[in-house]
Amino acid sequence: MLPDPIDDRGQRRSWSPASLEARLPLTPRVVLDRLITAVLMAIAFIAVTSPFKGSLIRSYVFGGASSWLLWVLSIGIFAVLTLINSRRPRRHIAATRRRLQLEHGRCINCDYALTSIPPDRDGCTVCPECGAAWRLPDYSPLIADELASRDGDGGRPSDRIDEPVTRARR
Repeated sequence: MLPDPIDDRGQRRSWSPASLEARLPLTPRVVLDRLITAVLMAIAFIAVTSPFKGSLIRSYVFGGASSWLLWVLSIGIFAVLTLINSRRPRRHIAATRRRLQLEHGRCINCDYALTSIPPDRDGCTVCPECGAAWRLPDYSPLIADELASRDGDGGRPSDRIDEPVTRARR
């Protein structure tokens, strides 16, 4: 599960059903990030568990501990490394999703089109559907092929994702 988004006014918002359906494209950066994560996990696992697997070292370190105990220890170390590393990809996905939706002028929480709504004095645009406040970029170029692939009509017929962004530069 992705972490709940925090809007630009510091309010924690829970994901709405509309935004849970959104999928990020599998970009080369995401693939590279996953590959680097897998390689680093394998290196860390080998580095931590290799001293315990040799028969000579096993007899000195553990005083003749049985083989099954060493395998349990190895699996436990791997589980701890996996838990430590499991938060990183989710944070990356949430940050990428936030950036893409704001570039398209969409509410991160409910996927509502915010391009026609003027910002408040603090620069945040408040979503009329869910009440979340977001700072949209000054100019949001439309990257239709990235987010249009997630569903055919962009969520709702009234605020399609492939409509041109009408927000003017400040």
